[in-house]
Amino acid sequence: EQYFHYVSLRSDLVRLVIDSSFFGMTNSSKLNGLLEKMTRETFDNLREAVRWVTRNEYSSKNEPQLPNCKTLIEDAMALKDASLVIFRDRTLVEFKTEDLGGLFEYREGPHKSWQLGRQDSHHCHLDLKAVSAVEFSAEPVSCQRGRLNYTVWFLVPGGCGNTFRSDGYFSFTLNRPYRGNEPRWEVIEPIFQIYKKYKDYSWVKADKGFLEAIETFYNYESMSKTGSK
Repeated sequence: EQYFHYVSLRSDLVRLVIDSSFFGMTNSSKLNGLLEKMTRETFDNLREAVRWVTRNEYSSKNEPQLPNCKTLIEDAMALKDASLVIFRDRTLVEFKTEDLGGLFEYREGPHKSWQLGRQDSHHCHLDLKAVSAVEFSAEPVSCQRGRLNYTVWFLVPGGCGNTFRSDGYFSFTLNRPYRGNEPRWEVIEPIFQIYKKYKDYSWVKADKGFLEAIETFYNYESMSKTGSK
């Protein structure tokens, strides 16, 4: 009851997240029944119930309007040595950006979606209108040996099955931002340029690690130019 109350007051700040492991537990049916009782709706399973009750978790005024989100995705698809990543519970799908070949509007009868990748090659369909925010991130991860992993996150309200980041619908991440122990600035700088291009949009943000990485890069650039004179 408190959840429904607070989401009605600040739908842009309130989020209901249920750990994926709970969906298969015995008590999940009890929660499903409770949600059915509170909403007066009938759901086939708990996942459907959660999708229904969290549908109003964000304010429509925060939803980016195409083509702004579309052009940002196209810029992210142009990143070199990068991948489009879709991560769900026990599933990870990765598309190399060099192999995608573009973003296309796809129609089949009354249905419309956005297709990332050419029809005759690897591709996927995404609901871009569901994206409510974009976040640029740089955080240390084990796959980069504890060094920074550079990622552009496309976020949706509520959970979407990403066990690493519950609101992470999909992302673009750099695959090889290092050469040995040294950053490959020629690969990293383009992601900084994308952020600078879109940072003034209200739905674009960056975490602390990313902002610190930008500062480090431009300090490095300044020192390199000074040293070369």
